[in-house]
Amino acid sequence: MRIANKRFICKLHLPHLINLYFNQSKFISFGKDFCDKIRSKGYWADFIDPCSGLPMLTQSCNKVYSEVDGMECLLNYKSYNAGFCKILTHPLWGSAVYPATIFAHCPKDVAAEVLESYPCAP
Repeated sequence: MRIANKRFICKLHLPHLINLYFNQSKFISFGKDFCDKIRSKGYWADFIDPCSGLPMLTQSCNKVYSEVDGMECLLNYKSYNAGFCKILTHPLWGSAVYPATIFAHCPKDVAAEVLESYPCAP
């Protein structure tokens, strides 16, 4: 979990859970479930469609979020260009990663409680 600032705007990067929920359709199911749980507690949460870069639950937003740029900026990951694509390089897993982002505006303990309700990847 990455906390973006002290105002409890949480940016959750889930590399250990991405191993478990490894492809786009599974991430979308997980992202919706996770955000629904945060929202049911009275807080805001949304996740980014990895293909389009658009938020999945906030329909009024048309701003594209770049997963690779976000992870370069917030986590200091490196990337390289491959044609028109940017390939993210994780410090341990190299390019064998699936960048995916969930944003939540809630206290850290609420995000941690919801996150801990999921099984950890082996």
